[in-house]
Amino acid sequence: MTKLHFFARFATALAVPALCGVALAQDLATAPAIGYKDTFQTNYTNSFVPSLGLVTITNGGSNTLTSLTLFGEPPIGSADICASIYNFKPDGTFINCCSCKVPANGLITLTGNNLFSPSAGSVAASGALVKLMASVAPAAPGVCSATQVPQGTTGPGGFAAGMGATAIHSLGFTETPFLQQPLGSNEVNKIVNLCRASAARCSCANPQ
Repeated sequence: MTKLHFFARFATALAVPALCGVALAQDLATAPAIGYKDTFQTNYTNSFVPSLGLVTITNGGSNTLTSLTLFGEPPIGSADICASIYNFKPDGTFINCCSCKVPANGLITLTGNNLFSPSAGSVAASGALVKLMASVAPAAPGVCSATQVPQGTTGPGGFAAGMGATAIHSLGFTETPFLQQPLGSNEVNKIVNLCRASAARCSCANPQ
């Protein structure tokens, strides 16, 4: 065996486990659910101070790893994700929606005012359900939009992996992670259509 063949085999041996790790990091949802297992997540809010941080959303950067195209996979075009947010009252009434860009290996923190203004005070008393849906961020000049169903060849149907999120409860005394939920096409269409039909919008920590 020549030195060239040895190093080629050694490099392949290192790359294959790394790509296996990529597959594990981006666990596809189990059919009939769509997207990844962490694409769709829910939590609730209660008893919060509107001006303080309430929900933190992170992007672990998972979508960059498919740029390792040893076996010819198409690379994902953006490492950033769009975290689309859909808020509901305890009785299921739709409150508002928005979509915020979260940079790869970065995070954003949203206050109660970001999420629920101008009714943050009443929501702090009653509580709310917060739904998050992750999609691959479009290339500039495109912007994140909660009124659009994710589409594209980047990720399964344009959905993204790697999103994490936590919410503050009970005036900051507890912080809990969002729970991963199976995402069906009916749910996607329902929340997107609710957002389209409403003029009420939450806001991002940074302008989109």
